Amino acid sequence: MTAGAVVWPWPPVGLAIGVLLLWRSRSWTTRAKYVGGHLPLAAAIVLTAASYLLGSWIGLGAPAGLIVAGLVLPLVGAGYLAVRLGRRLRPLAWAGVAAVLLVVAVPAVVGLVPARTSAFVAGDVAPRPLTSGKTTCGAFYAAKHFPGRGAIGTNVGICWNGARVWTAWGPNCPVSSTGLARLSVHRCTVRAQGSVLLVDTDITERATTAPGFGRSEGYGWVIDPDGSFQPI
Repeated sequence: MTAGAVVWPWPPVGLAIGVLLLWRSRSWTTRAKYVGGHLPLAAAIVLTAASYLLGSWIGLGAPAGLIVAGLVLPLVGAGYLAVRLGRRLRPLAWAGVAAVLLVVAVPAVVGLVPARTSAFVAGDVAPRPLTSGKTTCGAFYAAKHFPGRGAIGTNVGICWNGARVWTAWGPNCPVSSTGLARLSVHRCTVRAQGSVLLVDTDITERATTAPGFGRSEGYGWVIDPDGSFQPI
């Protein structure tokens, strides 16, 4: 029940499999099975259906409903069953719980740590005066860092003269990962808009052992004609 909730919480298939296994177990009473398994499963099915079909009508956000149905309810049910079992939980079962926490839950929890961005222009000490008219070239290096998971970079060669900025090479979008998450790039572009350059990158992050936990988002930068830049 715990592993299924973390690995793939939507729809609550893991919870359903756990309840089937629970029904055959002799370690819990019939009442404990209903309270810890059947009741959360029924509530998860109803809440999942309501989130998809009635969310916009009853003011229930689909993501919030799915999180409760696929993650919160299974974990609450599993916690109740563990408390009911108490000290009678076998060492092998404790080992299974530890394996779930280390292999499945840790990547999912680490994936909740917010990402941060950084950028710099190699060889650029300060923005050049707009009136200089001198062409200067450098390399723009940007990255989105996922603590404990890896990073996705956006690198492009640029030249500027105070009146406009243009691309010299690139862009390149290298990906590095620690193995806790799968990082991928869907779009990596640089385009001119008037006198500035727009750098856009669309990325996806998924926890390796919990693909239900992740995000797809974009980030970008504006590079001005004097070589300075700011996020967008």
